[in-house]
Amino acid sequence: MKKMMSVLIALMMFVLMATPAMADEFVGSIGYKDHPSLVEFTGPDGQKYVGTIKDANGNVIGYVGADCIVVTAVSDVDKSDEIPDAAAALLKKVYAALKDGSMKLPYDKAGLDAAKMVIRDLFDVTFLCAEHPEMFAPKGVTIELTFDLGVAKNINVYVATYKNDQWGAIVKSTNNGNGTVTCVFEDFCPVAFAVPVSSIGTGGSSTGDTANIGLWAGMMAAAVAGIGVLVVARRKRA
Repeated sequence: MKKMMSVLIALMMFVLMATPAMADEFVGSIGYKDHPSLVEFTGPDGQKYVGTIKDANGNVIGYVGADCIVVTAVSDVDKSDEIPDAAAALLKKVYAALKDGSMKLPYDKAGLDAAKMVIRDLFDVTFLCAEHPEMFAPKGVTIELTFDLGVAKNINVYVATYKNDQWGAIVKSTNNGNGTVTCVFEDFCPVAFAVPVSSIGTGGSSTGDTANIGLWAGMMAAAVAGIGVLVVARRKRA
């Protein structure tokens, strides 16, 4: 019994030590996550695509296939042979700055409380196909991408893009209610998805999930407490 209790206490201490003290520390877990998957759809021509290109008036002017866009997570930046060197270096720079706290997302520009937000995903989006760059040249041209995040339908997901050495203002993306989120991009660059801290653990699977870690810690503590009661009771009977 003593040996079992010692093991449970050790496990509980490990879980508690792994629990982030602040929301910003959740960024560290991003280094172990896969990138969110792009959702394919069928275009008017019957072909499969992942991106819809629109002009400044919202008119569709083209589509982009999965072979033209590479999404790279921080965890894969040194293993991928698709992401350009400059993009890989920038993603690592941004990740390091967010992790050590020297860089923050501009939550205030979106009227959000930074203390109540947490970065859920950080990755790079790079356009690979050289035959379509003219589509993005005119001002106001955007590309619409849908990511499979596995989030609950009531979770507000915010997106920010990093360009010209700064984060753009966070805007609300569209939660489609089926676990996917649609975002509109003006540039291909590092991207961050942020969600309310209270939503972590309520939908999808996020490595380093603070809510799940807390749940495990609570269960472990209850188990240790229960075993302690049994030990005391047994000693009294003896």
